[in-house]
Amino acid sequence: MLKNSTTTRRPFILITGDDSVRSEGIILLKRVTEGFADVEIVATKDQCTGVGAAMTHKGGAWGKEVVDGKEMIWVEGMPVDAVHFAMKYFKRKPDLVLSGVNTGLNVQNNTTIRSGTVGAAHAAAAWMKVPTVALSLDVKDLSSWFKEHDGQFNEDLLEYPGKMIRKIVDLALHYQFPVNGFWNVNFPHTATDKIRVTSFDNNIAYPNEVSINGDHYHYLLQQLQLDYAQDTDIGTVFAGIVSITPCLVNFFDASEKEKLVKAVKNSNLLRETV
Repeated sequence: MLKNSTTTRRPFILITGDDSVRSEGIILLKRVTEGFADVEIVATKDQCTGVGAAMTHKGGAWGKEVVDGKEMIWVEGMPVDAVHFAMKYFKRKPDLVLSGVNTGLNVQNNTTIRSGTVGAAHAAAAWMKVPTVALSLDVKDLSSWFKEHDGQFNEDLLEYPGKMIRKIVDLALHYQFPVNGFWNVNFPHTATDKIRVTSFDNNIAYPNEVSINGDHYHYLLQQLQLDYAQDTDIGTVFAGIVSITPCLVNFFDASEKEKLVKAVKNSNLLRETV
């Protein structure tokens, strides 16, 4: 959150993502924000869909490339690597981190946990401790999840979801995020000006189904049309409404702690450590 909304200081926005520095989604975020903010972009050199929160512990090369008239930084590695690189490279702490706009939805627990877009947002919220928003746009062709981007840009995106993104960014810059909190935002394919705050749906829209053929296997690209609750992210997007889901990076389940302590005490497991 900006500490003083009356200040004339331009906010510093860091943009990242998993579709590479040449992706339409990153160009869209740049176009939406560069008029009112100081914008820097650090993202993957190549397409990295589905890598989740993986890191390249051995490190790798990095460099700069001009895309859409702006010098952007790429890293050989994962979206999380891009976030950690930015933390070290820039002296100024971002007021907001934007990850995306991803090609394809990132909804429900099973999809968000494997998402490089959400993985980058998770890392930014956890390590930078600044407001962070992951953004994803539904697509009709699921194979476009793995599209290699070349820096081309569809100007129609500035109308939608561009105008909705601007409103969400404005809200994020002045919202009091919890520590280690971030938003997961998903846009339906068809343009809308409606938005709903949602939860995750426990039904699985995108199953991790494996096909095994001889000595090879691959994942099937599927989108299941089930009866999703209207107050959930997937139900909301399928209803043609933008979904915004508040998330925390913390996996710890405080409600289960005392229950588990009692179970351990009543078992033969390491009684002395409880």
